[in-house]
Amino acid sequence: MTPREVYDATDFEAIRAFLKSPNLEGRCFERKEHRQPEALAQTVSAFANSNPEGGLLIIGITDRDLKIVGVNRPSGTAATPINKMLRYPEYLVENPSEYRLISLTDDEGHSNQMLLIYVNFSPRRVIELTNRAAYERRGDQTILLRDEEKNELRFTKGQKSFEDECAAPYESVLLAEEPLQQWTRAIIARNNLQFPHTSRDLLINKHLVVEAGGKLHWSYAGVLLFAADPKKYLPGAYVRFLRYDGKVEQYGTQQNLVKDETFAGALPLLLERVRSFVRTQVREFSYLGPEGRFVEEAEYPEFVWDEAIVNALVHRSYSFQNVPIFIKMFDDHLEVISPGDYPLGVRPGYFIHNPRNPNLMEVMRSLQHVKMAQEGTRRMFQLMHEAGLPEPEYSPPGLPTVKVVLRNDIERKRKR
Repeated sequence: MTPREVYDATDFEAIRAFLKSPNLEGRCFERKEHRQPEALAQTVSAFANSNPEGGLLIIGITDRDLKIVGVNRPSGTAATPINKMLRYPEYLVENPSEYRLISLTDDEGHSNQMLLIYVNFSPRRVIELTNRAAYERRGDQTILLRDEEKNELRFTKGQKSFEDECAAPYESVLLAEEPLQQWTRAIIARNNLQFPHTSRDLLINKHLVVEAGGKLHWSYAGVLLFAADPKKYLPGAYVRFLRYDGKVEQYGTQQNLVKDETFAGALPLLLERVRSFVRTQVREFSYLGPEGRFVEEAEYPEFVWDEAIVNALVHRSYSFQNVPIFIKMFDDHLEVISPGDYPLGVRPGYFIHNPRNPNLMEVMRSLQHVKMAQEGTRRMFQLMHEAGLPEPEYSPPGLPTVKVVLRNDIERKRKR
């Protein structure tokens, strides 16, 4: 059952066993005997910030033996009074929750009540307490966010846009002229512009150059796309390729790293350099086909590994300013690991078009590096299936990185 379905249930006896199930607590459910109002507010913040499915606090069940004791407790007990618990909204800057008291018979056979607090997901704002603290749900834990984590969550929710923030004064940035001129020509041609437009005009129009304090500045999207050395402004704006001899990464005396390459530069140029290099690392296998001719078969379909890399470059969280993208190649699989969780509303199996970096992505699309919404991901699955390979694997949401794994079925190919 979902949190909303449990909250809306009209027959308590129908959900009694569910509420007492040992493994109930997790990302969407928390169960307590009683709680101080500020602690309730912390969990409300965590559910609202983390769970598209919402969250449910169930108050009136003991932690250890899962007895239903309700919230109407005799005076003099250590339990927090219900009227005090219901003051939890006073600790929130804004309250995304609703509550209800349901009548029931507790496990001692007495008439009692249970408090259910349903928390709506907050898609566009970070829900904070009045002391400016904010929380996140990780498994069955409510975790206080550090300031940098809270800021990253604002970027993820679109409350703030990292790519639009000022990176450097306009005149101070040494440019990579080739991609800038290519993009300028593409924009003029696509929009059939008839009068002269400078690159600066177009950069301002596309929010890649912004005004602050009466002066022009490059945005972070702008320097990533067109600065000769984006690492000067974002130290993690590079790709590191690691190749291992074997199927797992080993350390110390068993260390099996055989290649370590780093790629940096303006994003369109960086992408081409990475593409060219990875192409040299993907193996080709030859086998005798049914018609008696030798057939060449790539380790992975080129479109698939290329799309995984493009997605990492355009969708990663650049607010993780010191963290690069990793490409790790093993004997039997390839990993592409990018900083940041999935963009808001996106998760494995549900790849909607909601780019974290829309201005950056639009430039890459103008340069024909990016496919339309969902097209690339669908084709990745299709081509892996046609090649007789397993589907791409995606890491679950709620982690500090997104990992895509491609498997190559190496044993079958070697036996051919």
